[in-house]
Amino acid sequence: MIDKKRIDEAKNNFDNYLKEGLIKKEKNEIAFITYIKNSELSLKLAEKIIKENEKAVKDYKSGQNNALNFLIGQLMKLSNKRADFKTARQVLEKLLK
Repeated sequence: MIDKKRIDEAKNNFDNYLKEGLIKKEKNEIAFITYIKNSELSLKLAEKIIKENEKAVKDYKSGQNNALNFLIGQLMKLSNKRADFKTARQVLEKLLK
């Protein structure tokens, strides 16, 4: 028996991935982006992470460099580990200056 709740959850996840740019839809074909190196997409995710983690941002700006690692971890989590670590770090450092 198919669980309607799980189907609805999958549809919501798909729509969110489409909005976030984690999925491309072209000519009725769907391709998951397996690795995000696009700094524009990382920028969108980073802006969201910064808004959601004000304490970590404040800690980083006060000199606690470990807070940057936490923010990178949150970005990686949001991207389902598809974000490029180096790009994520560069984008976050740029936004936090």
